[in-house]
Amino acid sequence: MAAGAGWHAEKAVANPTPGRLSPQSWDVSKDTTPSGELLRRRANILTIDRPRPLSVPEAAAKLQSSEAYVRRLLISRRLYGVKVGPVWAIHPEDLESFQRLRRPPGRPPKTAESLSEEAVMRVRINSERAFAGTDSALRKPVRNRKKPKAEA
Repeated sequence: MAAGAGWHAEKAVANPTPGRLSPQSWDVSKDTTPSGELLRRRANILTIDRPRPLSVPEAAAKLQSSEAYVRRLLISRRLYGVKVGPVWAIHPEDLESFQRLRRPPGRPPKTAESLSEEAVMRVRINSERAFAGTDSALRKPVRNRKKPKAEA
């Protein structure tokens, strides 16, 4: 090593394992292989076909809901998203999987079994009301009290 050259002037060590990539093989200008093949190909990330992540307003429009609801889903981790700074990024595949697993809005439809149980319960309630003498608001009928007649 030359005087005053420092640690960076040391000679580069040859690749100890010939089958593995080394930082020296990354340099495209140096052709170290006999066949001239490039040992390391850099991945061009821009050419990978990926759908663009959705923002919270776009996801809310697809779900036909409010932005606050989508944010609540993201915070409670029912919907997967990545927070990039102050903005949430939601992948379209995650939004589609949430829609598939989501319970449809509204009351579930009644089954035939629940209709028969409801009819039996309605008969029982009506018979108890008749026995107690109450109306549908569970009030007993008002008795008409006769006021004493004033003697003149």
